[in-house]
Amino acid sequence: MQNSTPDNPKPRRWPRVLLAVSLALNLLFLGLFAGASFRHRSLDAVSGPPRTIGGAMFRALPSEDRRALRAGSKTSHQDRRAGQKADAKAISAALRQTPFQADALRDILAKQGAHRAGFQEAVQLAWLDRIAGMTDKARLAYADRFEKSLERRHAQRRDAN
Repeated sequence: MQNSTPDNPKPRRWPRVLLAVSLALNLLFLGLFAGASFRHRSLDAVSGPPRTIGGAMFRALPSEDRRALRAGSKTSHQDRRAGQKADAKAISAALRQTPFQADALRDILAKQGAHRAGFQEAVQLAWLDRIAGMTDKARLAYADRFEKSLERRHAQRRDAN
């Protein structure tokens, strides 16, 4: 009598397909969980308390105000970066100049300081406009967030010492 089962049975495909689908679903859920947990972290949880008072003032703003301030200062940052590259070339040229002329280097540094002060003033005025546009309730809530941010900053410094 002849054996009806072949010597090399054909491997079944469904276990491999099931394994691939299961792996894909696990990775999908892992990605969703990681993305959701990262999205709902506070700014301080990601990068710690602010290092400067200006940073604390910025972080205490509502997220839509922070976005608007960032968007408004992008062109200023781009202009400043271009100016910094030009200043770096000018500084390098002044350092290489023979005989060295300290006044030329002093002028470049003064120009840099003026640009930096102008940028800081523009950012401060934009911030002040945001604060002035707040309701009393929103401004008080902002002040609370600002104070908490400073408390975290000071607590971190105490813990470090």
